[in-house]
Amino acid sequence: MRAISSENSKNTYSVLNRSIFLLTLTMGRTIVAEERIQKYIESLYASKQQWFVGLIIGQITGPRDYAVHLVQTPEPDEAESDQSDTESSKKKTDSMLPQRLDELDEQWVVTHAKQVHRLLVGGLDVIGIFAVAPPDSLKNAQAKLRQILFAIHKTFAKRQVVSGVLSEFTDRVLLHICSHTRKLTCRTFDVSDHKSAAKPAEWKYQPFVDRWCRLNTKLAIEVSIPVPTASQCQTLNKQIQVGLTPFCNKLWTAAGLVDGQVQPGDSQLDTPDDQPKRGRHKPAQTQHCFNVNLLTKLPCSKTVIMPSVTDCSASLVVRGSLVGRAYIHSKATVLEAIRAIKTDVIRSLISRCELLCEEILQTEEDQDPRVVYQSPVRVFGRLGESPLTVCDYMFQDEDVKDSIDRCYELLGLHLTEDDMELELERIPDDNDIVTADSTSSRRSSDCSQLEPFASRGRLRTYLGVAVSGAVALVAAGLSYVYLNQN
Repeated sequence: MRAISSENSKNTYSVLNRSIFLLTLTMGRTIVAEERIQKYIESLYASKQQWFVGLIIGQITGPRDYAVHLVQTPEPDEAESDQSDTESSKKKTDSMLPQRLDELDEQWVVTHAKQVHRLLVGGLDVIGIFAVAPPDSLKNAQAKLRQILFAIHKTFAKRQVVSGVLSEFTDRVLLHICSHTRKLTCRTFDVSDHKSAAKPAEWKYQPFVDRWCRLNTKLAIEVSIPVPTASQCQTLNKQIQVGLTPFCNKLWTAAGLVDGQVQPGDSQLDTPDDQPKRGRHKPAQTQHCFNVNLLTKLPCSKTVIMPSVTDCSASLVVRGSLVGRAYIHSKATVLEAIRAIKTDVIRSLISRCELLCEEILQTEEDQDPRVVYQSPVRVFGRLGESPLTVCDYMFQDEDVKDSIDRCYELLGLHLTEDDMELELERIPDDNDIVTADSTSSRRSSDCSQLEPFASRGRLRTYLGVAVSGAVALVAAGLSYVYLNQN
């Protein structure tokens, strides 16, 4: 009997170990939500609307994700109804707003996500979506919500191909909020795999954004884009994107100096020695700021590039300077920080060109064969009560009220003019704008000055073209896109 009891004990121990092992395998990601989000979710329960969806804004890292802001996707009629007649507006609402959550137009949420993505600085991203509805509605809409999550990723992936910024993390968050029981159910999906199944995730509240670090940079840009005759039928936006891709790839592989120093990529950016200890009677920690300089690679002198002739129908010149900003969690490494600021610069450059092309299509029927287009300047606004900021882009004929209204419509932020930073970039004046001919002549002069230094052979790979820091090609925002059509 003792032998049988001992054998049963071993079997029980083996089953217990197997259960613990399976439990470990099924554990999902942890999403740490800023405490301010809890108040926002509680306010949603008082809404008279039966259901609604929105975006989760935060930061994706290896061990865990951070959620810093939730924003409800506006109803379709809010963006398009400028009618004064209340009856007409009511008819429009009834026809455009679906009665059920599973009937939601996914393209409307994708469009909202794309517009919000433009307003996010480096380190922040759309990490998922949330839905508030009764339990039956949430159950019936699971497939629709999953479809929306994957559609958002597909849209962002197209931009990543152009910019060269590829995310190493592909899990995205789907948060169900039951309006009856107030229960939160969090899951993640690997959006790179269309057959991915839902994985359980933990959603917990914790204060953390006050300890995040801020990264700043200034970037001087001058990119010449020849438009081949074979590409003249493409849209202006497509031509610019194709032309900027090599520059974005070069920028993504650039070296970064943090506060003027080269630091190991795996070292912690904000070391514990630099962080003041917080006691019960000590003031809250101030945000740490770092300045980042980017250095692009010089072409190897041993590499011989054979010249080629391309028949071009036009030439574009993107020239000016821009301000970059990013936020990173307190435990981030130097490499993560540099990638965050690179992402911001590339995202800002692509967004400005997209907005400029949209503006040209709306205001001009025919493009002038030789014209200078002024791109919008970047402004920043506070993200709620947190120390973080978001950004917006203002054209010359816009004022701060237009930017404040956009931040409210897209991000649900109630900002005042005091919450905005408007002086970091400016609209270029006539003295800033130069023609492509003078730009080419100046570039030739610069190359002739660099030749003696290059012949000495003492330059390292990254000691060459400084594209950020105290470089002032133009003391303005991304100044203009110059179109010279042959």
